[in-house]
Amino acid sequence: MEHPISVRSAGGDAGVDFSLNVSGYLQQFRVSLEALEDHFGLPIDHDEEAQVRAFHDGAQRICAVAKKKPHVPGNNRVVLVSDDF
Repeated sequence: MEHPISVRSAGGDAGVDFSLNVSGYLQQFRVSLEALEDHFGLPIDHDEEAQVRAFHDGAQRICAVAKKKPHVPGNNRVVLVSDDF
């Protein structure tokens, strides 16, 4: 499994940001709070620490989905939403 890099809350209700090496390039990703709530057990009344914990609990699946998303050139972030899972 690829290991995510720089996992952190995106702040507020934005989700969790992380980076992943995909095909030799470092790609920026964000997994939405909706996806974390719907698929990874994040409670609705959460804090930023709980967001990151939910990410780590589902990291293997999140990274697998992220690697299948189309790459975005440059520093643009690919957003993973609930429908991606």
